[in-house]
Amino acid sequence: AYEDIVMKFRKTEDILMAGPVLGSMEFLLKSILNRVKKNNQEELLYEAGIIHLSIKTLEYLCIKACEELEKENSITEYIHLYFRDQAKTLIERFQNLCKKIDAPLGSIEKNLLKDLTATGAIAFKASYNKTLKLMQKIEF
Repeated sequence: AYEDIVMKFRKTEDILMAGPVLGSMEFLLKSILNRVKKNNQEELLYEAGIIHLSIKTLEYLCIKACEELEKENSITEYIHLYFRDQAKTLIERFQNLCKKIDAPLGSIEKNLLKDLTATGAIAFKASYNKTLKLMQKIEF
């Protein structure tokens, strides 16, 4: 029952919770973007652009995954794991970008980045373990 019910719900919950996580990332990016632009450094603008691009791509994938949840196919499994893995990568990009900006972060931004960092670490650990299990089962 655990695998059939609890773990199946976890995947659904993760895909649905992508919305608030991606929304938080988008808020943080919007919040720091003026400081990035003031720096007028190509490297920082590029990094902000990659973050924006990644958020929008993950939003699209998560919407498509929501549409597929009822169909019992494996694509949701892959999107679910990909989102968890990419969340960690995006948070690392945010951390690097924020370190390079001259102006300090406000308290809301600091707390949001701290929460996203904790969320990303948890997401990655689960993704890592689940990916290992998946690869042990898969045959080409």
